[in-house]
Amino acid sequence: MCKVSIIIDEAALRELRPELNTTDAIGLWAQQFVNSYIQKFKREKALQHDMSPEQLYDLVAEEIDAIYANG
Repeated sequence: MCKVSIIIDEAALRELRPELNTTDAIGLWAQQFVNSYIQKFKREKALQHDMSPEQLYDLVAEEIDAIYANG
């Protein structure tokens, strides 16, 4: 794991997503956004290579966990 800092235009984001009205809410949204892209990249990589049944199961299990964790 690593920790990074990013700069987000709060006014522009709140214009699109008014419910993101605190720094914590924006931070959670940004984390979920990054997590979803990591999952997307994993799927794309998996489609480019043969996977064992165990690897495929692990990928699907991670996606299910992400769905339930993020509501």
